[in-house]
Amino acid sequence: MSFVALVWLVLEQTGDPRTVGVVAAAYTAPVIVGGLVAGLLLDRYDRRRLLALDNIARGIAVASVPIAAAAGTVATAHLIVVAAIYGLLFMVSVAGIPSLLPSYVPEEELTTANAMETISYSIAGLAGPALAGVVIALVGAPVVLAFDALTYGIFAVCLLAMRKPPSEEPAVEDELAELSGGGLRPAFAFVLRTPAILAITLMFMAINVAEGMLSVFLPVYAIDTLAAGAATYGILASTFTAGILGGSIIVGAIGWRWPLGRSIAVAQVATGLALLLLLGPPALPLAPLLAQPPATMRPGGGAGGRWPCSSRRPPVSPS
Repeated sequence: MSFVALVWLVLEQTGDPRTVGVVAAAYTAPVIVGGLVAGLLLDRYDRRRLLALDNIARGIAVASVPIAAAAGTVATAHLIVVAAIYGLLFMVSVAGIPSLLPSYVPEEELTTANAMETISYSIAGLAGPALAGVVIALVGAPVVLAFDALTYGIFAVCLLAMRKPPSEEPAVEDELAELSGGGLRPAFAFVLRTPAILAITLMFMAINVAEGMLSVFLPVYAIDTLAAGAATYGILASTFTAGILGGSIIVGAIGWRWPLGRSIAVAQVATGLALLLLLGPPALPLAPLLAQPPATMRPGGGAGGRWPCSSRRPPVSPS
């Protein structure tokens, strides 16, 4: 929800896809540094409290945008800084939550807990962008960010209220102690001397670059090609997660008999070919998304070439 809202605010203020690219980079690039540091912090400090601090910090950063919007002082630089804070702290929770589960869940229930965590993450990723798009169309992007800031606070309270089962704590802590403390050098050495891991790492780097480009492309595509608004952009962003969730269910439900490496390669080629379809006219399956009033946010509107602000945008039809 936050990313959709930040991107839309930037488009409202500047109407410049290049600035959207800057925000997307600020949202993702700090993950490189934050990811390296997050592992070391999670190994050395209480994970529950560290996760709570992460959510409090990100909640404050996100809340600063609707506060500034209420005062009429939202600047593009402010949005970029908030995106960078999110990206820097992102891996603390993404890596911390799965590593926290063994300390709180009995071993015989751990597989179920991991599956529930993955499903909840996927469902949230599916619903969040679409919900953000609808809320932006109705009441504006700052309201989305205010709601998102509230969820960070709720999550921090839940984390601080958790207590470890006494019977599980010693064994789990002993196991974690054996795994921690290796530092980054052994990890890099392992990747470099293991061809399969190195190939997978490079592959995912390429995929992440492509996903970053797509995240900048989608809002511009929704406005310029589909002549639609924030609701359509949110739905397009949600379909990406829907594909991930659907593919996971399909792959998990069937007995996969083909070589895994070749299957991944074929899947990536198919993905690239599918993206080429966006070069043509909007496909018929996108027609329901276009049942909205034409977008009023067009380059050149308003003073100085800015796009009209959300308060002047007509409401999106229920369809």
